[in-house]
Order: sequence, then structure tokens, then C-alpha cells
Amino acid sequence: MDWSTHHIDGYKPWACQVYRPQTKGKVERPFDYVEKNLLNGRTFRSMEHLNEVARWWLSEINDRRVHGTTKKTPLALHEEEKLHLLALPTLRFDTAQVVYRLVDADHMIAYANNRYSVPWQQIGQMLPIRITEDELQVYNRSLNCIANHVLMRGPSGEKSIDPKHAPPKDAQEQIAMLRARYAELGPQGIEYFDGLFKKCRNGKHEAQRVLTLLHAYPLVDVIAAIGRSIQYHAYGFHSLERILAHLGTPRNSWETLTEHEQQILKQITESDPIGPRRSEEYQQLLDEVTAETDEDPEQTNPEQTNPEQTKCTGSDAECETSSEDCDAATGDELPRQDPPAPGGPEAEDAEGSDRPDRS
Repeated sequence: MDWSTHHIDGYKPWACQVYRPQTKGKVERPFDYVEKNLLNGRTFRSMEHLNEVARWWLSEINDRRVHGTTKKTPLALHEEEKLHLLALPTLRFDTAQVVYRLVDADHMIAYANNRYSVPWQQIGQMLPIRITEDELQVYNRSLNCIANHVLMRGPSGEKSIDPKHAPPKDAQEQIAMLRARYAELGPQGIEYFDGLFKKCRNGKHEAQRVLTLLHAYPLVDVIAAIGRSIQYHAYGFHSLERILAHLGTPRNSWETLTEHEQQILKQITESDPIGPRRSEEYQQLLDEVTAETDEDPEQTNPEQTNPEQTKCTGSDAECETSSEDCDAATGDELPRQDPPAPGGPEAEDAEGSDRPDRS
């Protein structure tokens, strides 16, 4: 449905009944032709070999065959339809997966059991991650791309680190930037930050780890826990985490997003573009299904072999007659065979089999 709304001009989705290929024959029939004419009887060394053979098959066989219904080749019909084709949208339809990940104290995010670096200033932030076929892209809160990595599909536990994402080598510059982050929490944040460097052996690393708790708990609970830590001189990540586990309430996944993102998702989930419909509107679909089931089974199967073209052999002599006469003479029911695919090698064999056999 997302793809259909992207191509809104001239495109309309049509829902068909489940497990009834007869309702979408123009969609299902080409797969049967591809399986029997392209894939059947061939082996492929790799995906590249399959694509190479498929391109040859499209240009030399499929596009040049005369279609049984239109009596024209696909190439000829395409030339006629060019004047009526609509232009594609300017922007391509984005099929990339988007997930959210929390930046840990080592300025890394985790995806599929592998880790990727982001700029160290984003520690503690919940950032959107865009996954393409071969890339992993990280965006900040302003939706600017801040990291781009080759997507790792090998063994788990691998790391992709960009040296540009590492903190500056000047320790004083790192401390100044961390202090600015804690200043956003108010006077208690600055007091707690200074206490970390006085009480903890690796105060800078502990300060980075504490920032990751800002997205796990509401800001009010974190500030209250910081005040309690200052009161009892319990500095450090683990001490603050224990206080929050006892006094705080972890955020739901919905609450980890920003207020702007929450508002957008709320509008999407609460919107009702398609209102309720009366049951009478669906009566036409029910009538069509009922009419199809009431038809003669021999008429509903478009692939059934024409009885006048069916050949059979009697017990005493060979004869060429209709299937009804042959069944009456032998008392046996002939197995039904699917007609050969148009333009395929089976069709050529079928033409050669029309010659009378010598007794």
C-alpha cells in the first residue's frame, strides 16, 4: 500500500480473493511461463549466471514470441504503449528499513549483533538508523546523516569504526563538552559531574555512561536520582542505575522518541482516512464469488485442452477423434495435459506431433 500511494497517478490497488488465482490470471500466468520456459531444465552456477541467462531469455525468446491473445510480440506492444505511459515519480520509493538505536558509552550502536561507530557527541542519544541493501546510515535528531558504514553481514561481534567519530585527543576539550551536556540538567548536573571526577577513577568514562540513562528513564527521575546520589555520595554509573531501578520508572519504547516524533506517530496512528462502510458495498464481491462457484467446472478452467484437438488411441487401431468419443470407445479417462507455453520449445514439439503416425 505504501508503494501504491507513492505512485499515486494512474495506479490503483485491487484486492483479490485469497487462494483463488483465477481472479488474477494476468498476474499468475506469467510465472507459470517463466518456470516452464526459462527455469525448467536449466541449472545455474550463481545468481550472476541466472541474471545473465534471464537477460538473454528476455531479449531473444520472451520479447520476440507472438502472444497467443494479442497476436503481437511484447516489443511491438511496448512501442504502441509508449505514448500512453506515465512518467515515474521524481523521487524513488524508499524500501530501506528504519530502526532506532541507543548510542552507548563507547559511541557505538548495535545492529544485527554487530557494532558501528557514531560521533562521540551523540553518546546517550536515541538515533534513527537507515538500513539499505549494503549500507548502514545513522542520522541525528535533525535528520542529518552523521555516519555511513558498509553493512556487515558476516560473523557477529564485528565492529565498523570510523576514526573521525572518536573523541578529540585533547582531554580538556572532551571534559568541556561533557560538562556542557551535564549543564543541561541544571545545577545538580554540574555538581554530580564534578563529583564523578573526584570520586571515580575514570570519571570521564563514567560521565559518558551516565548519559545513556537519560533515554532509559524520564528526565525527572534521572534528576531526582542524581540528587539522591549527591546526598549519599554514591557516584558512578552503577550506583545511579541502582537508584533509578528502585525509584524510577523505565520509559516505554514510545516515550524514548522526542515530543515531535511522538506527535507525528500519534497523528498517523489515530488518523482514519477510510471510514466505516456499509455491508451492502461488499455484496457485489459476494455475488461474483457465488456466480463463479455456480458455473460449470469445465467452463471455469481456461487451460483445459480443447476436446476437438485431443488425440487418443483405441485398442485395435489408431484414431483421431474427440475426447468424448474416445472415452466412450475405450472406457478410460485420459489424463489432462497442460498446453505448451506459447513460443516455447514445447509448442514446436506439439506442432511436429500433428503428423499422422505410420501403422
